Amino acid sequence: DYKAVSKRIIDFVEHHHYQLIEKLAEEIAQIILSEFKTPWVKVSVGKPGAIRGSRDVGVSIERHRESGAHSAPR
Repeated sequence: DYKAVSKRIIDFVEHHHYQLIEKLAEEIAQIILSEFKTPWVKVSVGKPGAIRGSRDVGVSIERHRESGAHSAPR
C-alpha cells in the first residue's frame, strides 16, 4: 500500500531531524521493513544544495528484513 507507506514516511520526516542523510535513510528503511513487513527495501534520499557547486547529494541503501544485510556500495 504505497499510500500508507508514503503517509508514514512523510509523518516521520516532518517530526524528526537528521544531520546525515545516511541516518535518515536507515531509519526510513527500518520503518518500512518492520511496520509494513516487506522482505526488501531500497531507499534513496537526496539533499539538494548540500555541497556548493553540486545540484544534489544523495545516498541509496538496500536492506533485507530477514538478515539486515547491507548491499554492496555503488
